[in-house]
Amino acid sequence: MYQVINTTNRAAGFYGTMGPYAAGAWPLAMVAISKATGAAPRVVRFFLDSAHGERFGEDVLNARALGLQRAIDHVTEEWMNRAVDEQTAKTCGIRSGPSYLKSHLVASAVEVRLLGDLA
Repeated sequence: MYQVINTTNRAAGFYGTMGPYAAGAWPLAMVAISKATGAAPRVVRFFLDSAHGERFGEDVLNARALGLQRAIDHVTEEWMNRAVDEQTAKTCGIRSGPSYLKSHLVASAVEVRLLGDLA
């Protein structure tokens, strides 16, 4: 079972982007990303609460015709399979490598470690 913890940023990030779908989408995204990456709940929350989480939410909204669960699963898989080139790594401040999502989660984990759990 995967732990779902509440957002600390209802106004922006993934939650803010999802608007009226936020309450239902938040736990689905927490679980999907945790499953796909193995990241700790507070790292997933940090990612979703960030500007990168906002972009993840925009992609989910663009795929919403699939239904909320399928849209989140689709975007999670798409981000997992998207490679990070050197230019994207520099622009986003993440590691280059085989997984866009994992690279963002690694960056989030570092920030959580440095800043501590903010909630």
